[in-house]
Amino acid sequence: MAGTGDSVRLLVVDDDVSFVTFVCTALEKLGVAADVALTGNDAGLRLKKEAFRGVLLDLNLPDMPGMDVLRAMRDRGDFTPVAVLTGAGTVVTAVEAMKLGVVDFLEKPVRLAKLTALVESLRSSASQPASPPASPPARPAHRPSSHRGDLGCQACC
Repeated sequence: MAGTGDSVRLLVVDDDVSFVTFVCTALEKLGVAADVALTGNDAGLRLKKEAFRGVLLDLNLPDMPGMDVLRAMRDRGDFTPVAVLTGAGTVVTAVEAMKLGVVDFLEKPVRLAKLTALVESLRSSASQPASPPASPPARPAHRPSSHRGDLGCQACC
């Protein structure tokens, strides 16, 4: 909440200026400082130079997919909490993002209650260092007989 003294600084990565304005205004009311990157390249540069408590990352950026930004962060050992924002998310993308350790997958338009919950989660995790995502569970050696394997299931196929 605003005024709690818990400083939270987020990087909002999205090229939709009206959406960014909405998110930044909402974050400000929650007592959160928000910096903005309108492209994946700008986000990458900012993340290499500056520390953020978290990142709100759109998947559809003008210069590269948001998933490329996320992969680059993880490849260089940056495990800053990331919440993915998208207007056109798929289950496959959500699963891939979760494997890369995202803390949430938010669909646009984002509800203020979801944004508030995310900020509170980031505040409460402030004392814990960012760490790599847990390894995915091992896949079973066989497929259940009732499963045809064509459903895009990542757990057993």
